Amino acid sequence: NSEYYKNSTNAILAIDYQNLFKDKQNVIVIGCVTDICIKHFAITLNKYFDQFNLNKKVIVIEDLVTTFDMLNHDAAIFHQQAITEMVNDGVEVVNYKEPQQFNKTYIKT
Repeated sequence: NSEYYKNSTNAILAIDYQNLFKDKQNVIVIGCVTDICIKHFAITLNKYFDQFNLNKKVIVIEDLVTTFDMLNHDAAIFHQQAITEMVNDGVEVVNYKEPQQFNKTYIKT
């Protein structure tokens, strides 16, 4: 496994995604912050796969991503809104409690 360090809210800018995912069928995304880092990465990678007609899935494990609570940023609302946006953009969202078999590449953002 390789480690990548990002200096942006979108990890796609910090990784060699063209080679990293070449032989992977599914990319499983976990980490924080749901409505910023996770959403930006998952949607961008999914659009890249779409652009080049690659038969790959971007999968976010909903109960392994989270966001923060603060004034004008209700965690529950922003989390759910980001999940909805990702689903609407074609990202698959599953729960860890529902085990499935994947050809795994984990990206923790």
